[in-house]
Amino acid sequence: MENWNSIPSDISSISLDFSTPMKSSSFTTDTVKLTNTSNNENVSYTGTLDGSVYTIVPSSLAANTTYNLVISKDIENISGAKWQRM
Repeated sequence: MENWNSIPSDISSISLDFSTPMKSSSFTTDTVKLTNTSNNENVSYTGTLDGSVYTIVPSSLAANTTYNLVISKDIENISGAKWQRM
């Protein structure tokens, strides 16, 4: 898994840009998690995939709160290869 810490609360969306087109069925709430670091609760979001760009639109983010984004290595490209961070 890959972790990105300190996601600010004043953003409206997060875009993940991959080097190849990705398989939409591999993006789930288990493979991409946005978590409130103060209470460790998952944040609900809408995710959309457009080729190689996955966009997360959180339902709501609390002010003055830090969030953590975790991406599982179980997401796949359209050829079925597991994602590896470069």
